[in-house]
Amino acid sequence: MEKIKSDINTLRSIYPEQNTLANQAQWHRSAQKVFVTLQRLSYMAEHKLIPKKHFREMWGPTVLQCWYLLENWIKDKRESNGEPAESEKGAYSRKDFESYALYCKQKLPTSLTNRLAEIYKRTNSDSRYLIVDSPPNLAIQRHHATTG
Repeated sequence: MEKIKSDINTLRSIYPEQNTLANQAQWHRSAQKVFVTLQRLSYMAEHKLIPKKHFREMWGPTVLQCWYLLENWIKDKRESNGEPAESEKGAYSRKDFESYALYCKQKLPTSLTNRLAEIYKRTNSDSRYLIVDSPPNLAIQRHHATTG
């Protein structure tokens, strides 16, 4: 987790409103690193390879915060790979991260989960992140539902 702290900070600090090409590329790189790490750790916790409760007590708020920051991006990646966006509709990739984040949401104090949702879902709820090929880099573009 120490290795992705700076990437988590990048996800928190670059909001969709700061939509420059440099920010998009940095956000995408950080999102990928954070997602891969949390997917692996969540898999280990979900399959009891590491103590689920201990991991939640140490990193539960961070896992939930990252889920809120990456939820739309992950759902877009699923759709671009031909999967349903929602795990309950059959999405299979990235499901351990989602499942563990929802477990953390259920087990953490309600006041904490409400505060995280208020802060992080608000900044991400009105946008969708679409991966756009722009060789040699991948960039993320913000798509407003109101603008088309």
